[in-house]
Amino acid sequence: MRTDTRKIKTFSQMMWFIALLLVVFTAGCDRDHGASVVPLSGTIPTVLYTVPADGAIDVPLNSRISAAFSEPMDAATVTDAAVFTVTGPGATPVIAGTITYDAVSRMALFTPGSNLAVNAIYTGTITIGARNVAGTALANNFVWTFTTG
Repeated sequence: MRTDTRKIKTFSQMMWFIALLLVVFTAGCDRDHGASVVPLSGTIPTVLYTVPADGAIDVPLNSRISAAFSEPMDAATVTDAAVFTVTGPGATPVIAGTITYDAVSRMALFTPGSNLAVNAIYTGTITIGARNVAGTALANNFVWTFTTG
C-alpha cells in the first residue's frame, strides 16, 4: 500500500487552516465582556431580575421599580410607557412617573411621581415590545408582583 505524502500534507494544512478559522470566529463569542458586546439578532433577551423582587413584601413606599436585562436593550423600547408598566392597587395603572434605561447596567428604571400606596399589591410588566439592540423582542411578557409595607 502506497501512501501519498503530498495528500497527507495538504489535508493536514487544510485542517490547521480550518482550526485557525474556528479560533478566529469564536474568539468574539465570549459574553463576559460587558455591555459593549452586541448580541446576534437571533439571541432572545430575558429579564434577569427585578427590584423589588417577585413576591417581595414590605416594599418601601418611595421605591423605584427596575428590571435588569440579559442583553443590551434598545432604550426607546424599554422606556416606552406601554412596554414597562406598573399597576396597583389592583389593575389601576401607576401613570405618573418616569422610565429611564441605563445601558451600562442594562436596567430599566421606573420612578413613580409620588409614593406608592400603603399595604398594596403592585404588578410590574415588561411586554414583548421590549427589544434588544439587534431588534429581537422578549419571547413573552415578563410579569412580577410585590406588596408595599
